[in-house]
Amino acid sequence: MSSWPGPSLEDFAGWNFDFVPLDEGGGESDVNPSLFLAEAIGRREPRPRFSAEQVKVIIAPLEPYREEIEDYLNEYSEEEYGSWRDYALCFDFIPEGVLGQVSENIEKMRRKDA
Repeated sequence: MSSWPGPSLEDFAGWNFDFVPLDEGGGESDVNPSLFLAEAIGRREPRPRFSAEQVKVIIAPLEPYREEIEDYLNEYSEEEYGSWRDYALCFDFIPEGVLGQVSENIEKMRRKDA
């Protein structure tokens, strides 16, 4: 078992990421049944964080998938991939509509902060 502590759902959602659908070649796609959370995760510079209360609102639609998401995030060790934030993650087990709800929540929080 690795000593590296993987991220929790809150850690992950606290980053100001975007949901970017990608095609199989890695380019952006308008239609893709699997949504990739890749674009912003791959960026290395610090990102503005949402507050803890904002994160709770953002990730609320993901709660039924918490265990699967955290298991998925924790599969990637630093030794193999560097950092989980630097690796493109595909949450294809989460329905697209749920990811859409999270994306809408992120936009609402951004507007409140503006």
